Amino acid sequence: MNIDGSLTSPANQATVGGLVNLTLDAGLSVSAGTTTSAGTNLFPTVPALTLVRTNSFDPGDGNTYNDATSVTIFDSLGSRHVLSQYFVKEPASLTAPNTWSMYVQIDGENVGDPDVLAPNVATMERFTLRFFNDGTLDTANSDELLISNWTPLDADGNPAGALGPLTVANGASTPIPTPPVSSNFVLDVNGSSQFSGGFSVNELDQNGFARGRLSSVDVSETGVIFARYSNGEALTLGRVALGSFANEQGLTPLGDSTWGQSFESGEPVIGAPRTASLGSVTSGALEDSNVELAEELVALIIAQRNFQANSRTIETANEIQQTIINLR
Repeated sequence: MNIDGSLTSPANQATVGGLVNLTLDAGLSVSAGTTTSAGTNLFPTVPALTLVRTNSFDPGDGNTYNDATSVTIFDSLGSRHVLSQYFVKEPASLTAPNTWSMYVQIDGENVGDPDVLAPNVATMERFTLRFFNDGTLDTANSDELLISNWTPLDADGNPAGALGPLTVANGASTPIPTPPVSSNFVLDVNGSSQFSGGFSVNELDQNGFARGRLSSVDVSETGVIFARYSNGEALTLGRVALGSFANEQGLTPLGDSTWGQSFESGEPVIGAPRTASLGSVTSGALEDSNVELAEELVALIIAQRNFQANSRTIETANEIQQTIINLR
């Protein structure tokens, strides 16, 4: 492009990428280039034609993007993979002053839907993010962040055998079913914002997990039964229900600290622990007794007094008998 803005290529088209060789007048020098926020290296303007270098995004070149972050994700076999996100600030325009491009790679590999000219080759995945003037994300005018062409690979770069992409040529659609039937997944950036200050990552979360073994089974105070695994995950198996009777003393003893419903006890009221008048559940505890201690203590005192009274009666009888024997 000339200084006046006109195109100089034979087809009157812009050349994107690579070097553009231009003729310089004698006596003019070319200074070092600078990096813009959009990741494009531009040389300063001089009074005559100059050499211009145009760069496209390159994840291996930190000068082609503004910031980056990564998060560990898992495939259907529980193997770990690294998802990298690269953010590039695009030049402002009147209609879209706050626009960013987000590029995504997994394990350093492209995961974009293939081009029609190369149906078997993944492309660089790029999404557009737009923000309002107050710094909040414009979700209506931002792209849906759907990864639909990821083939999980092992350390040698071969398919790992996990779930692969579904309908790659046409992309995928949401919502993603649970459990998933492919390697497709959604990136949620609704909490993103654009404010003054440095780049920061406040939260990274994903709902995958590595393979693990059952390590323990716990029961919470509210009766929820959890299966805990070695990978830190916990699965809810069910919930313990408690029952309350209007007349607990009317229960029928069945032996081995087991009691059954009877006509005198009435119908049970079933509910979750720690609701209404129901108690709580203590995991890993052994119940020593299921009797009312206060009532049993009173009964024990009465039995003790009866024993003392009976003992006194026997003692008195012995004394009388001994007296009779001595009279003979």
